[in-house]
Amino acid sequence: MEQKTEYVRGAHASLYYEVWERGAGRDGREERIPLLMLHGNGEDHGIFKEMAERMSRDFRVILMDSRGHGFSRIYAREEKQGFTTGDMAGDVIEIMDALKVPRAAILGFSDGANIALETASRYPGRVLAVAAVSGNALPWGVTPGFFLQVQSQYPLYWLGEHLARSGERRSKLRRQRQLTGLMAFCPRLTARRLGKIKCPVLLLTGRRDMIRPRHSLWMAEKIPGAEIVFVKGADHFTMLKRPKAYAGYIRRWLMRAAEPGSGSRRKVRKHTLGNPVLPEKCRHVRGFRRAAGKALLAAPGALAHADGSGLPLIALADADGREALSQTALII
Repeated sequence: MEQKTEYVRGAHASLYYEVWERGAGRDGREERIPLLMLHGNGEDHGIFKEMAERMSRDFRVILMDSRGHGFSRIYAREEKQGFTTGDMAGDVIEIMDALKVPRAAILGFSDGANIALETASRYPGRVLAVAAVSGNALPWGVTPGFFLQVQSQYPLYWLGEHLARSGERRSKLRRQRQLTGLMAFCPRLTARRLGKIKCPVLLLTGRRDMIRPRHSLWMAEKIPGAEIVFVKGADHFTMLKRPKAYAGYIRRWLMRAAEPGSGSRRKVRKHTLGNPVLPEKCRHVRGFRRAAGKALLAAPGALAHADGSGLPLIALADADGREALSQTALII
């Protein structure tokens, strides 16, 4: 397997990337689909080493360090500024342009999933498919405890940065402020912006993830044709602990969804609720877990039926029972 390591001099940062390539794929084709893999907050491309080894059997894998992470360095003139997931989506396009990649599939984890969805929304013509693992569309899509934690940490880092006496201490606190700001204020993928995504999307989330199940369902509802999968027993970081299992599932999905001749979006059968009268147990996330979990713990690959009716449907209302979401979900 050939590995290429380079830097791209972007508009705002020097961006590090690696390209992992093999010979002809399992299907005998010389031309492989490019697959960009985006890591999470405070991490670098190294988290994907094992997954990249497996994915490179079928894809041209491109690993990159996001702005301000790993070997990617923000230019001195901008190092004091914050940045957003939208800014980082622009960095993804700069990597693709440098490699002369017109379109690519993207696999993102955590903040990398958010950047992948930002890229698909802002540059729909450049993305073949998105596999988003444990991503959120809005800052408050996480659990309340984690949301309050990052909201309270940001002003403390900001204050510490301005009070720090040594340059080293100031630089460390500045980086913490920037990374915390990504979680406190990003992304801002509204329903309208999610609706602009034109490619197939797979949302993978853990049943014990810090991303709220209701938020994941809302994302799947607003992204046209999206598929959502809840992984039993998985938390936010299970993908990093079970890379072989995740790589196998995502690889099979991408081989089907990112095929250039398959069209911009697969047709997905949708189920609508109309004006349902939801049972009380479906009005809260806890009720969803109880109703769906009992029937599915021993049935991997089954569809989740939060209303217990046996229909391929998850019906989940908001906290006040005013809005219902309909989405087919798979639990593996």
